[in-house]
Amino acid sequence: MLAPEFLRLLEQRKSANLPTVGKATPAELRAQTPARVALAGPIPDGVTIEHREIPTRDSTCLEAHLIRPQSSSSDRSSLVLYFHGGGWVHNTIDIYDASLALLAIETGMSVLSVSYRKAPEYPFPIPLHDCLDTLQWCREHAHLLNVDADEIIVAGDSSGGNLAAAVALMARDVIPLRGQILIYPCLDPTLVSDSVQQFASGFGLDRTAMQWYWQQYVQDEHLMLDAQVAPLHATNTQGVAPAFIAAAEYDILRDDARLYHDKLQATDADSTYHCYAGTIHGFFTFASVSSMPMELIRDIAAWIHTLNKQSMP
Repeated sequence: MLAPEFLRLLEQRKSANLPTVGKATPAELRAQTPARVALAGPIPDGVTIEHREIPTRDSTCLEAHLIRPQSSSSDRSSLVLYFHGGGWVHNTIDIYDASLALLAIETGMSVLSVSYRKAPEYPFPIPLHDCLDTLQWCREHAHLLNVDADEIIVAGDSSGGNLAAAVALMARDVIPLRGQILIYPCLDPTLVSDSVQQFASGFGLDRTAMQWYWQQYVQDEHLMLDAQVAPLHATNTQGVAPAFIAAAEYDILRDDARLYHDKLQATDADSTYHCYAGTIHGFFTFASVSSMPMELIRDIAAWIHTLNKQSMP
């Protein structure tokens, strides 16, 4: 059953009559950011947030937030490198500060949240290259971040989950990753799964909206099923970093998460899957209306604790 708080949220969105994805311009969608920041709730005490700039291969500087738990020791910590959602088109790292601050507190890890460039102005592969360049920069400048270069986890939600999965696939033979966290990731542009059919409209992220997002990001249709675009279509996932994959029950992308988990397990990759009952797409940043984001964060923290135990001699 859809949780009451998410049902109310969907009703409020419908009554607000906001510009909808597929009909609105990217600028109109980006103008809705302040409301999303409020929905995420206040930034909790117990963290510091530093503003950073990350250079890319073409000398563009990306805005980033480095979030640290104040309780952490002076020793170098592990790092979660986070890529935010928003269909590769909109949303900002400000929306994620509150949720990622909770993640930092719960895990004791530093979190670097990066604002990659957005489609349609910057289509594939530019956002993916921005994320790869940020990972490489973090490795090379770990001392500046006071983190361990060999203890980096890539993470993201929705389109950011797509980018994190693609980065993990591309990095497996080049950059050792501690893990990957994929929160309701979009991994299959064919949009033919059972969950797409079941929740095609009325649950926040509609099929038509997701189709529009894919078209903004991948403007050459011949690349649509490339593994760097659609990790679910990768022919080889062997050796990829351990994965924590989260899905929302009432989400068209639910099966993307589950099928990717199955794909990783089929090649003996380490993967953990959770589907959160009663939730909708985007719930990770809905802390002002639900306790479910905290449940997800605690599950991630438990998974990281298990990873750390496995790495101990």
